[in-house]
Amino acid sequence: MDRLAEIAERFRDSLKPHDKEQFESSTLEDMQMELSDIQSKQDQTKTLMNMNRIEKFLSGMEDLEKALTAINARDSQHAMAYVWGSIRFLLKHTSPAEKAFDSVLDVYEQIGVHFPQLSKYERLFHTFPGSTECLVNIYDDVQRFHTLAYKLFSLRTKLWQRLHKSIWKDLNHTFKKLARSLDKHGEFIEKYGASLIVHNPGFGNNHYHINNQLDAAYPPNWDCIDDVFSRYRYDAKTFWRDFEESETERKRKQRAAIKSWISSSNKVEEMHKRFQNIRSICPKSGRWLFRSYGEVSDWMKEDEPPESAVWLHGSKGFGKTILASLIVDELRSLSAAETKNVIPSDSNTYYFYCQEDDDEHRTYLDILKGILRQMIYADEYILPFCDDKMRHGGEDNLSNAETAQSLIEAFIEHAPRQYIVIDGLDECDLNEARQTAHFFMQQVSKCDNDVKLGQLRVLFTSQGMLELSKYMPEGDASIPLRPTDNAEDIRTYVQKRMVEFSASDEFNRGFNLSEADKQQMQSIICHQSMFLYAHLTIEYLLQQQTKGELLEKIKQEMFPKKLEDIYEKLLGSIETKLKRLEGGDYQWEQAKILLGWLVCAKRPLKWHEIQSILSFDTRKAIVDFDNRMLRHNHASMHSLSSQYLSLPCFVNGYQDTKRKENARHGWFSFQDYACSHWHSHINTVIRSCSEFRDLREETQTRFVEAQWDFVTALELFINTHGQHLTSEIHAELEQDQIDGFQGFPESLHENLRIIWNHIFTHQKGNFDCRNTVGIVQIDDALRENRTCLEEHFAPADSTIQTDTIEDYYGPNLFKCQRTLCRFFYVGYDSAKARDNHHARHDRPFTCPVACNLAPIGFSNKKDRDRHVRLYHREMDDRPSMFEAPAQGTSGAISEIDLIRVQLAVRHSAGRAIAVDTRKFTPGEVREVRDIWDFLVNVQNVSG
Repeated sequence: MDRLAEIAERFRDSLKPHDKEQFESSTLEDMQMELSDIQSKQDQTKTLMNMNRIEKFLSGMEDLEKALTAINARDSQHAMAYVWGSIRFLLKHTSPAEKAFDSVLDVYEQIGVHFPQLSKYERLFHTFPGSTECLVNIYDDVQRFHTLAYKLFSLRTKLWQRLHKSIWKDLNHTFKKLARSLDKHGEFIEKYGASLIVHNPGFGNNHYHINNQLDAAYPPNWDCIDDVFSRYRYDAKTFWRDFEESETERKRKQRAAIKSWISSSNKVEEMHKRFQNIRSICPKSGRWLFRSYGEVSDWMKEDEPPESAVWLHGSKGFGKTILASLIVDELRSLSAAETKNVIPSDSNTYYFYCQEDDDEHRTYLDILKGILRQMIYADEYILPFCDDKMRHGGEDNLSNAETAQSLIEAFIEHAPRQYIVIDGLDECDLNEARQTAHFFMQQVSKCDNDVKLGQLRVLFTSQGMLELSKYMPEGDASIPLRPTDNAEDIRTYVQKRMVEFSASDEFNRGFNLSEADKQQMQSIICHQSMFLYAHLTIEYLLQQQTKGELLEKIKQEMFPKKLEDIYEKLLGSIETKLKRLEGGDYQWEQAKILLGWLVCAKRPLKWHEIQSILSFDTRKAIVDFDNRMLRHNHASMHSLSSQYLSLPCFVNGYQDTKRKENARHGWFSFQDYACSHWHSHINTVIRSCSEFRDLREETQTRFVEAQWDFVTALELFINTHGQHLTSEIHAELEQDQIDGFQGFPESLHENLRIIWNHIFTHQKGNFDCRNTVGIVQIDDALRENRTCLEEHFAPADSTIQTDTIEDYYGPNLFKCQRTLCRFFYVGYDSAKARDNHHARHDRPFTCPVACNLAPIGFSNKKDRDRHVRLYHREMDDRPSMFEAPAQGTSGAISEIDLIRVQLAVRHSAGRAIAVDTRKFTPGEVREVRDIWDFLVNVQNVSG
């Protein structure tokens, strides 16, 4: 019976410390009293439920205790205490919640009907001692259920109430297996125990007595009992082993589906590895942070930190991102076993790197999704809750910030300690950064006040922006990084890199620098106290071809002083290097084109789109992927887009057979970008490219051909689509924007006026209008081109030789039809997923500014108005609750003004306020109530 004690002890280990004593001392009588109390309370409140459902289970447990006692199992009383304690706990904690209580009773009923009547087969356990293992297996199955149920209902009440439905549903697989397992134990007991029972007709069918007149040997059907029992024992072990393997696979698929639904950036981990590699040059770099700033060390290590949220802020190029990656790795190291658990070993660390030029790393929703993606791998227990949100959210990809918030809140509350590091918050738009800071600061406050101080710890890094500071941690938690903090790290980094100037190979002998040269170089590079400056400067200097050139560059007066100067020098070095190659002029022209696209593109281009641009021959008006595809300025972008959209495949009357042929050859791979951004580049040229206006025919040799391509491309575009452009001049058209082009040939000025008026009219239209290409002929062609791809091709289909459709169009051929939606170019892998996404767009109430927080709108006006109040206060048409003092009051504060402030301050601190409204007018009374209701509503919505 050692195994019985082991199972009981294992269950005890799963209990929380404050529950262990009560469980250990529980008896059948204690459980019965608890049951009676619950029934009495329900009777008083007229909420009685069908408690008879638990009767068979309780009867089975009584039989189990008697059977274990009868065979003198020395640990039986101790083991059964955990059964009675579990029943007491579950019924007591779930009885206030009708659905939870009902679901627990249902499972008890489901398990109870599968118990064998152990009291009938007492003789079996004496006659064949091996059969007592059946009793232990029954106990094991019962406690398997109690372990799962206790894990859920021992959580904070609000949390388990939120998770109960999804987790209980997910556990149904296990409950059914428990019932089947109990059947297997019962089958063996009943088959061999029945031979030991002799029914006495005088007592009726329900009475029996044990046959004590057994033969000297086992009964007839016991000939092979040892072999049968061995098979039973083996089957019992493999039964749960196989189930656990299948559950692991099911969870893997569940997690994969949730990951796909979250659809976050997959570059976060790659970026972290890159930063680790940079740190590996100087492994001790950045550790001054933990020595110099106790606030950071306390935030990491203290059980109850002085501050649960901290903000590191410093100048651009300081190396804050490298510090953030160091903090992430340090936290993971501190939670490892070899460090003796300086922080709890079950702590989780999440991180996100914001990037201004990456459309998957610069919004509030991007940050939430990036962190959520990591959470589903760190905490499997919340997966059913995520799965439920995924299945019932009505969207194939997570695009609602409020859904992401609710999931993150569940993960935060469940884990014993969570660390979240968000780097580069200043690289997001201010509104996105504000929403991020607001949400995570709110979660920190909620955990500190309602759960446990320090359960959630958040660290932000950014530049020290005044506009952002009011949303960030304050006081000691706001840590300005001094320029001198990383001076030693920069010197060490530069010294490590100095060896590269002496490195030799079969082609280069190094620069053979003297120590004085190296010292001068180090002094100049380290002077700026910026890691980024030091890194870029070294890269620039390594591009020099001779020692003489290098020494000339490091002269103080010749050295670039600013980051932008370094970038310009690096670009010049690339030009020089490429032009030295065979066909260098062509290589440089291609490099300029690529760099221009990457800089001027309105969103990051997909690789197949870049290939498509290179494969488009503007002179022949064809897309030639096979011969022009890579195998190893705004005017230009407009020219390319306009010429591309003037191809025959974007004009009415295009033949279907030709469309299919061109689709296979990759002609439509650039259409997603061109159709959604053609007008953006013309808009930029007209509004911002003032140097373009200096172009004159007599001075055209001073300008690149791309500027003249703009003129011809625009004329081609007008000739192709002119009949579909708006002819009526918009009343608010900003004529000044094109007046600067009046000195050009008349045709250019007139074409610009036509296209500018059409773009202006299109952009002044409603949200649905702006969500189209804006030219009916191109809209129709886009739809037909996409339909051709969807109906006739799959990503794995071959095209030319070894190329595939995926090489030309990416893995997702089913795209959203709205040009402002991210999934217009990201797409889906099936028509069903795309159509489900379309249904989400049909919500009747949209955000007035179409922000990232609510890209697909709201199902009702109340939710939309609440969103506007919270995130676009400047657009709320309700009067401000805090009005400025009227003129002539000399700044005096009235009593109602004081109440306004007190309400806000005390509510934010979680304190009540008593307000004597007898002194106020009815309007002021209503205002006080409205202010308080508003604050409560904000709190409820946000938390």
